[in-house]
Amino acid sequence: RTIVAQAKKIDKPLRLVSSALNLSSFSLYNKQGFVPYCVYQDMEFTVPPDGYEVTLPATLRTREGTLADLDEIVALEREVSGIERPGDYEHFLSNPDGYWHVSVCDSMDGGIDAVMVSVNSPPTTMIGPGCARDAETGSAVLLAELNRFRNRSIVALIPCACRKMVDLGYQLGAKNKELHFTQIIGEIPKINGWAFPTFMPETG
Repeated sequence: RTIVAQAKKIDKPLRLVSSALNLSSFSLYNKQGFVPYCVYQDMEFTVPPDGYEVTLPATLRTREGTLADLDEIVALEREVSGIERPGDYEHFLSNPDGYWHVSVCDSMDGGIDAVMVSVNSPPTTMIGPGCARDAETGSAVLLAELNRFRNRSIVALIPCACRKMVDLGYQLGAKNKELHFTQIIGEIPKINGWAFPTFMPETG
């Protein structure tokens, strides 16, 4: 309630990711004014020992992200999701504690069409956050990050409405573990592409 009150006081939107299956959790946030606007499938991937031997249309444009990509990544997320969090992505790209990795998919005009982060730390392993202009490039960066977790299981939140990425998940043998809503107090953002959240705090 304190955080909600602070956000309203400074007239800022407040976002969260919460379970769509836990009605007690849903009711708690709904009573505070949160409105769901996107549904995600928590898909668990069990990556083979040699990785997924799959080549996607945008695979050849996909590479490891570097600090030189920071401005383009921030611009991409602003375009797709309407938010900016340069501090978060600078941390992911510089990777001071060795837990983070970033993949990007270059666009034909020299910009970036998709970005995906993963974390691999003792308490947390997960794919995300990230965003993409389309399912083709989103799939490519997802696959790149999945292949960093060979012989392990890892969860990614895939938008239910992104049929191509959901179908890719099933093609790779992923199983649905949960459903989550992204929710907001404030104006519902227009997503110009696909956004891939996590359960971690964000600064955008």
